[in-house]
Amino acid sequence: MFKLILGKPLRMECNVTDENPQITWVRLNLVSGEEEDVDDKKEKYDVVSNKQASSLTIRKVTLDDVKYDYTCKLSKVSDLGQTIGVSETFITYMAPTARLPKDVSLEEGTLLTLNCSVTGKPKPTIQWKVGNTTLESDGERISINYNILQIQNATKEDRAEYTCIASIMNGAEEASATANVRVKDKLSPLWPFIGICLEVVVLCLIILIYEKRRNKSELEESDTDQSPEQ
Repeated sequence: MFKLILGKPLRMECNVTDENPQITWVRLNLVSGEEEDVDDKKEKYDVVSNKQASSLTIRKVTLDDVKYDYTCKLSKVSDLGQTIGVSETFITYMAPTARLPKDVSLEEGTLLTLNCSVTGKPKPTIQWKVGNTTLESDGERISINYNILQIQNATKEDRAEYTCIASIMNGAEEASATANVRVKDKLSPLWPFIGICLEVVVLCLIILIYEKRRNKSELEESDTDQSPEQ
């Protein structure tokens, strides 16, 4: 198997055993099942052939390349006029990647949705974990649809680090991503307003107490300034 690395070239080579065979490179579209001649895509591939070997080079691997495997076909007309052909298939794979938002915040009682963006070839298997606990669909609150995890009516107990693990070839290659989920109280948007109201109330009380004491002091001073005759 040949490893696809994004942004890097990949070279595949087949040996030539007969003299002057006709050499054709094709790619198999794994989605449609159709074969496509790479000679029509010279901007992407380089083909070099000689008496001993023929090579196909992908100039720069992209995500689109996970859809294809490649075949080198050798054919020759025998002395009896029959066409004899052999082929060699090159299977490619790509190490998985996984991405999740780093931080996720939501209100208590709402739907928690985590969408893990994954790439890889063959199609990666995905496992969801909270700490060391593996999550599975329970038919009630927790629902897992491949790379999407949903939890109904999130509570404060759902606050945790959620990890998405993507793997291929029975775990020979894997990648993971983690999201820190925070579940906020339903009243959390009101706390700033409540805080402002409390500040206003405290300020009013301070002013009221200050005015009351000042009025009392002025009254006492007024009584002291009056003479006995008055």
